[in-house]
Amino acid sequence: MGRTRWSGTGPTSGKRISEAASHDRRAGNGNGHAALVASSSSAPAEDHATRFYEGDDSLARLVAEFLHEGFDSANPGIVVGTANLRGAIIGELKGRSFDVVELQRSHNLLLVDANEILSTVMVDGRPEEQKFKRRMYRLIQSVCRDRAECTVRIFGQLADVLWQDGQHYAAIQLEMLWNQLARTETFSVLSVYALGSFYKDASALNHCPTQEPAPSIDGQFRAVRPRRKRRA
Repeated sequence: MGRTRWSGTGPTSGKRISEAASHDRRAGNGNGHAALVASSSSAPAEDHATRFYEGDDSLARLVAEFLHEGFDSANPGIVVGTANLRGAIIGELKGRSFDVVELQRSHNLLLVDANEILSTVMVDGRPEEQKFKRRMYRLIQSVCRDRAECTVRIFGQLADVLWQDGQHYAAIQLEMLWNQLARTETFSVLSVYALGSFYKDASALNHCPTQEPAPSIDGQFRAVRPRRKRRA
């Protein structure tokens, strides 16, 4: 059975990725998706993955594969997504013969509502740094617990929810907070954006109503194709 080998999902402790995504370069992976991997002068390009998706079903398969490879390496997973997407991911994991209840009981899988997280970390329309870091730290610790080595795989739909709600600058700020958290915590993070919404609204950041310079979305991510490797 073919398995996607992930580019852009390695440990990110002490590393940073670029703060924005390019909207003018894409590479298909054969399923109508585009893959982006951050590039940075201070870290290899495979630190943080961002993927585009076209619908919840295809996204659920993508996330299940991301988690599956983590489980194969004895690494726990955290899903921060909407209710509908969490349900679809559970279905995909069950289809791969995972006992989702046991994964949760053994602290190998944590399912969290994206909107609930946003309600606790957003202040005046922006994600507040310390609130975000404290909340994510608690989630990471809840699955790592007393493990000697623990590289959590985190799927985060937070930026996607903000972007689709028209809060484009807040979405990019949230991606920057993942970078900052990676200085102190060890994790792999997969972010996603709805394909149509991202390309339609990407130019909005050029007109961001703030005194601060808006993070550029041009040329900071390079498109790649995920490698495939067959199991023996």
